[in-house]
Amino acid sequence: MWPFTRDRPCPPKTPGTDAEERAYTLARLDCQIAWYETHAARNGLGHKVCKLVTIVSGALIAVSAAANVDPLGIAVAGAVVVVAQSIEELGQFQANWINFATTKELLRREKSLYVAKAGPYNDSEIFDRHRLLAERTEAVTASELDAWAETQRGKARAEVPAQPADGSADEHTDETTQPDADKPSSRRSRTTTSDPTSSREPK
Repeated sequence: MWPFTRDRPCPPKTPGTDAEERAYTLARLDCQIAWYETHAARNGLGHKVCKLVTIVSGALIAVSAAANVDPLGIAVAGAVVVVAQSIEELGQFQANWINFATTKELLRREKSLYVAKAGPYNDSEIFDRHRLLAERTEAVTASELDAWAETQRGKARAEVPAQPADGSADEHTDETTQPDADKPSSRRSRTTTSDPTSSREPK
């Protein structure tokens, strides 16, 4: 189901001793780097192919229209453009390419700092560097996953059709506001009828 799946194979070994936990942390990090590198390349290729097909088909449409080619050929080229753009939008190739490549480089940076005992890993008070490495790398992947999920939610909201506007709301507003407009006149009429001294002439 490439490229729409996000399955990430993990190391099969279960952490046990300290040495095994360190090996597991590094093996999982290498696995994540390989996953992001592979999928960044695949999404980059998908983005470039869709863009190339769109550019070539658009150019063929312009040339065919100028050369008075059969309209069926122009229609086919236009359909190819629509299909390529739809696949690009469905797969989110460009966004995934950028996100995966960025995450891959961030993970590589964390591994380099860990191996060289530099940056946040050079503090002599840190006695468990592999735990810090696990926390930082998992934070990087969690941030990327949140960004990917937000992109999918935004795409889903964009696909929801807008509710058609009708006059029901205006009619309801008119019905609810009409009695309020009659209230002053009704109060004046009640005041006139209830005050027996209003018709008397002053002495």
